[in-house]
Amino acid sequence: MEPLDIAQAQARLPEIVQWVASTWGKVPIADPSHAVVLVVPSGLWYTYEDTLDLLGDAEAMRRIQVGDDAIQNGDFVTQREVVSMTPAAAQSHHATAPTAPRPSGAHAPGTQPTSQLTSTPYERWHLVLSGPAMRDLRVVEEPARSQLLSVILGELLDDPRRAGVELRASLARRLALRVAGYRVIYRLDAVKHAVRVIDIARVTPAASPV
Repeated sequence: MEPLDIAQAQARLPEIVQWVASTWGKVPIADPSHAVVLVVPSGLWYTYEDTLDLLGDAEAMRRIQVGDDAIQNGDFVTQREVVSMTPAAAQSHHATAPTAPRPSGAHAPGTQPTSQLTSTPYERWHLVLSGPAMRDLRVVEEPARSQLLSVILGELLDDPRRAGVELRASLARRLALRVAGYRVIYRLDAVKHAVRVIDIARVTPAASPV
């Protein structure tokens, strides 16, 4: 869509919202001082936000690499072992059997909207959790741990492409999902139909601008 001034944007706001949401396009809006506001899809915004946040955090990048290496070297746990941490999660989400798909556009409570990826025909995924991620999950305090388990064993396995947002740049082919103040980083193994959770780490609140 072509650049708009503020008056045009106000008059065409419903059209702009619908166009951005359906095409993942961007709409520049200029004010009289020539500053530009860019209207982008919320999913794309969260993609950029998580990618830049992680790329700027050396410790987070180290953790992701450690998690990737751990799975490659056989240091991981299976879905059954994760379910064993909380019988309530297994009963609530039937984590070892398929469940009905979530409505399109659903996402973890209070977190990002859906990613741009298109969902495949419904078949529930299974879980692989890196050893470091499992060890970190064990020490997460309640109620955050239960919330993490609920989402990981529930909607993440129902539709992992829609549960999180795609990362970019050197983090490509990974996705991120925020739950209860934590960020879950994962990959998808389409051949084995597996969600490989690489890292689970608390999200550090951004500093307020001065």
